Amino acid sequence: MGVLKGVDAVLIVFSLTLPYNQEIDTNLYETWKNADDEEKEKINENLTIEAFDNVRSWYNQFTQLNDEKEKIIYLIGNKVDDVEHRIIKKVDAINLAKELSLKYFETSAITGENIDKIFSQLCLELMTKCQNKKISINLNGNKNKTGSKCCK
Repeated sequence: MGVLKGVDAVLIVFSLTLPYNQEIDTNLYETWKNADDEEKEKINENLTIEAFDNVRSWYNQFTQLNDEKEKIIYLIGNKVDDVEHRIIKKVDAINLAKELSLKYFETSAITGENIDKIFSQLCLELMTKCQNKKISINLNGNKNKTGSKCCK
């Protein structure tokens, strides 16, 4: 976890869908697929709690090493394109983001939905942060306090 110390931005990404590892989760997929609505809701609730516990754990690990008020942290629900297997409700993810005071996005690595938006916004926020702190960034990623404008 030491690799996160001193970073300026973090993207916490979690899956909006049923977890699937072909070797491990084949039974889960079959159980879920054959379940009635009430059973599916129970499975979804348990998996949502697990996913959100992981997000909170990652967030806590990061914030223990860094002052989160000085950092840019986005919460990203991936696989928004897989509607059939979605278990995380958008409202629940938004509420988690609010609880942690994070910006929330839903993306698809397959379709590219919101990927450009996230990185464009992240770049703008980082540039603004640099300008406000009068830090320049060279191409190697090293920061130099120079008193000049950012990214010159």
